[in-house]
Amino acid sequence: MPAWFKEGVAVMTSDGAGLSATPAEAAQSILDGKSFDPAESGSVFRNRTAASYDLRAPIFYQEAALFVWYLNDKNPTAFKLALKGILNGDDFQESFGQAYGQSISSQWPGFLVSMRQLVAER
Repeated sequence: MPAWFKEGVAVMTSDGAGLSATPAEAAQSILDGKSFDPAESGSVFRNRTAASYDLRAPIFYQEAALFVWYLNDKNPTAFKLALKGILNGDDFQESFGQAYGQSISSQWPGFLVSMRQLVAER
């Protein structure tokens, strides 16, 4: 499971408690091309963190949370199904692919649209 997903779920579960970066700051960072790669899987030996993407930790956590919230808001049923598969030990990418009928990285373009809207509303 990639670190961005673990951190995003943690932030979502805590309802954003403790974040020092704002959603607008994280959205702008994403739109500037400074973000994590949702297609990358984590591993026991290599799990990319904020520093791996040259991001400050607060921005990384907020970006991850925004994407996880997006995935959940877009299709809560699919999100729960994917999460159930992951918690049962199924492969991360396969769990999302089966639940959403598409790869997790295919969700990124729609997410970018929502980030443009967030920045525009600022």
